[in-house]
Amino acid sequence: MSLRVLYVFTARKRALVSAVERGAAPDTLLFGLNHVARHGVEGTFHEPEYGRMGRAVARQVGRLGPDALQLRTLPRFTDHDVVFLTGGWPLLLAAQAIPARRRPKLVWLNMTLTNVLRRKGPLTRLIGAAVRRADRIACVADVQRQFLHERLGIPHSCLPLAISGTDATFY
Repeated sequence: MSLRVLYVFTARKRALVSAVERGAAPDTLLFGLNHVARHGVEGTFHEPEYGRMGRAVARQVGRLGPDALQLRTLPRFTDHDVVFLTGGWPLLLAAQAIPARRRPKLVWLNMTLTNVLRRKGPLTRLIGAAVRRADRIACVADVQRQFLHERLGIPHSCLPLAISGTDATFY
């Protein structure tokens, strides 16, 4: 049985996936999704589908809206071994309701988390509490690892460094 991976994107990626397949765009923002099959991994993804009503609701709740709407993917978690999150931090808290033996490994792909956590306020504290629930937080720079270790007390062993390179093949 192969490893089953779900990517939960907070931005629409379907057009990018197609453009990458045609060689018309770089794959950097797919975070490895287009490479996992080569390694015997079954990769699927979710991108936000808001619809008219969803967009209206997201606008009303402000910054929290798009992240909260990703909660719709939670029922898909138990069909996967690993879930990569590029946002949707409420999923990290909600996933704790899944029994541990059925819960996938949760990996946060840290592109902007460090910037978000530098802000002050209750939402920042809530996001900090949520990301502590991730099994791993993949950082793209060593300074991110150090910041998360110092600010949140996350051990370096849970903060792998995955340098996000430019898609050299495309360019």
